[in-house]
Amino acid sequence: MLNTYELTVQNIDPILERIKLDTTAMGFMPYKNKRLALTPSEIEIFEKWKEQGFKK
Repeated sequence: MLNTYELTVQNIDPILERIKLDTTAMGFMPYKNKRLALTPSEIEIFEKWKEQGFKK
């Protein structure tokens, strides 16, 4: 479970891979029946956060 800042930072690459998957692909995140897919601009926020060193 990714419920802390530290775990999220440690797992950012798999997170980015999964949120970029097609919604029908195995491993897609967030699970399609629970939440809508992230928009490209929401995904970009995660990418910029990583690029900027995970500022809190």
